[in-house]
Amino acid sequence: MRKGLRVLAGVLALSLMMPLVACKKKKDLLSIKKQKYVSGQEIKESDPYFNAEINQLRIPLDDSLELDYANIDEWECTGNAITATYSIGYKLPEGKSWSDLSMSESSRYYINATGIFDLSGNLIRNISDTDFGVLLYDISCDKDGNIAVLYLDIDSYYITEKLKLAILNPSGETLNTFTIYGFTIDHNSSAPMRTSFLPDGRYAICGQGKIEVYDQYGKKSYEISDTAGRKLGSSVISSDGKSYVISTKYSYENGNDIQIKELDLSTGELGKGIQANYLDAFGEIQTTEHGLFVSMGSGCYRFDIAKQELQQVFDWNDADVDRNFIEGAEFTPISENELVAMTTHYEEDYMQVVNVIHLTRAEKNPHAGKKMIVVGGVDLYSDENFLSFLYEYNHDTSNKARAVMLDYGEEYVNGDDLSELDQRLYLELLAGDGPDILMNFSDSSAFQTEAVMEDMNKYLDGPDGISRDMYFDNVFEAMEKDGKLYHVPLRFILCGLEVNSEILPNRDGWTFEEFEEAAESVPEGVSFIESMKYKDFLGMLLYCTMSDYVNYEAKTVDFQNDSMKRILQMTEKYGVMELPSDEGVDTEYDTDLGFYLVSDNRTANKFAAGILAVRKSTIGTLLGYCYNKAQTNFPTAYAGYPSSTGSGMAIWSLSSIGIVSTSKYKDLAWELVRAYLEFDPQNNEMNGGLPVNKNTFERESVAEMETMNARYEDMMKAIENGESYYGTFPQATMEDIDEIRRQITLATDAICYDKAMFNVIVEETAGYFAGDHTADEVLKNIQNRTATIVKEL
Repeated sequence: MRKGLRVLAGVLALSLMMPLVACKKKKDLLSIKKQKYVSGQEIKESDPYFNAEINQLRIPLDDSLELDYANIDEWECTGNAITATYSIGYKLPEGKSWSDLSMSESSRYYINATGIFDLSGNLIRNISDTDFGVLLYDISCDKDGNIAVLYLDIDSYYITEKLKLAILNPSGETLNTFTIYGFTIDHNSSAPMRTSFLPDGRYAICGQGKIEVYDQYGKKSYEISDTAGRKLGSSVISSDGKSYVISTKYSYENGNDIQIKELDLSTGELGKGIQANYLDAFGEIQTTEHGLFVSMGSGCYRFDIAKQELQQVFDWNDADVDRNFIEGAEFTPISENELVAMTTHYEEDYMQVVNVIHLTRAEKNPHAGKKMIVVGGVDLYSDENFLSFLYEYNHDTSNKARAVMLDYGEEYVNGDDLSELDQRLYLELLAGDGPDILMNFSDSSAFQTEAVMEDMNKYLDGPDGISRDMYFDNVFEAMEKDGKLYHVPLRFILCGLEVNSEILPNRDGWTFEEFEEAAESVPEGVSFIESMKYKDFLGMLLYCTMSDYVNYEAKTVDFQNDSMKRILQMTEKYGVMELPSDEGVDTEYDTDLGFYLVSDNRTANKFAAGILAVRKSTIGTLLGYCYNKAQTNFPTAYAGYPSSTGSGMAIWSLSSIGIVSTSKYKDLAWELVRAYLEFDPQNNEMNGGLPVNKNTFERESVAEMETMNARYEDMMKAIENGESYYGTFPQATMEDIDEIRRQITLATDAICYDKAMFNVIVEETAGYFAGDHTADEVLKNIQNRTATIVKEL
């Protein structure tokens, strides 16, 4: 049992942490037809559309008892059936404890079971140990919808063990049970065991690094073996009339070597391997009788083994489902016209809900005749506010357009250089092959020109515009380039430096000169600024100013000047090659929470001790602001990055929106943008940065303050009673909200730079910081290389 049919889970676990042997990348495998979603299209009746029936897995509850919790621990769809392991706890009668209950009474108040459900979420039958031995290995479905249960049966004397396979019909009735003879089970292995249905009617029992094939009566036909040192995956894959297996071999030097090998079903022999290390980039791989599939934010993709590319099977744009409930959806394709997607979420009472989304292709697209507005961007699938808005917008029949979404980020994996995406997308926009609306590219300076983006000021102030009084208008101004606003900020954080006001008083921002004067004024025994490696210090000085050195429309650059030389000199003076031992952050992985937590922040400790005057800091939530404030017993101030103007903290837009200048539906695009600007999400959480809408800022801030203070009171009560309490929560006041609002109004700059050019600057300046080249030599190289980049756009 597992959450989704995770064929590579055990096989590829180590390879996720190792370097890949193959050089093919995730984006190279995607064969998405971009022309499916570009500006200027009208939806046709023949365009794909899937009706979505959404149900919850309904585990059986006893209404005569008071429910304490209900969790579905593991689940998977295996074709026409869903298998789930669940646990239910009921509150004990008043005055009763577990020790007071008999065995039969205890089993009534606590239930742990495995059930088989239909695609509407209804329970078909429970599977208990008394039905199927002592250990359940796998449940799967054949092409006729019959359910196969693979389990271990041990006699009552615990002497003889047998591996058995039971065949149930779709209603859960047992049709046949037979013993699998000859499969030796390694009880010390934690590797999963799976059942694969072969096209010739036989079964393959896969697991513990081997695959054995049996006929319909449990008689062994042959064992599939590979060369020495290679292990086979936990499934036989059917694709385009051929059968394949996954083969892996681990070495310390190269990590996990992954191959796909063709299987001759008549003999059990394996063919030559197809190198497939790139599959790591897609996480969980799922197999059915139709082939090998991956689930991504946009939908479901089939991996064509022969062509070694991904082909889209289903896109969420072709259905009407609130995407806030489909994060992490795992697909099971039943046919080209039918799929099942399963997701999970928690309701307010922390009860877990597993959603079953049954998708079936419609004969005609119900949105035929509407214009298609294409919204492209990065990180769209994680933007809860936009996903909620998109669902509501498309359900409003008064809107003339239907919005579809493209998230370019899913073509990349963590660690990929996104400068390549910037360059590719820039050229697509110039050619008119892009979306109508571009989101979350406000920090890329190549997209700050009229060649690719519209000046949004003319829409904001036009006849169908907005009231700027409803927004932090200075944030709009901070995002402008040469007086034009190409990207409207929606949510943002403030980036800058936090200053010990007792050491450096009266500080909101500083020029280069004021910054260096402050460095000379700190007392002995106090470090001036948090140690930053040269790359990070360069970024601090260039993220807001780099676009000043580039003219994309004229295709020219100017990095050979005194301003850039000063930036190099300041970076050499205040940056470091390696962080000192008394600064830096250590993290530890929390297995209960499932993510890394800070175990020691030496830089924060140094700042709190008053021996560090300035540190990097951001303001993105009231909680974060108050937490920083509570760490010190002295007053602090927030200042912007050092610059020629001495501005306040810088705007870093987390979410932005703009209209592409080559859009064929600019008026319809503005209707969507305006509607999103006026959209006020009612989640009352400031977990996505600071909103540019003033009313939203006030509502979210007050709601977060009330939540923080309630948690603070709970924490203090627990401490007073000697009870443990997870986490530390500071108090918040209206004065804290006022200060954040003040810092927002002081912002006049925004982070915006060219990723490709910044990479060049980092590479070239390494020689300068190492003392191998002069500043003039380095700036000349930067000038030549960045000039080439801008000319190629």
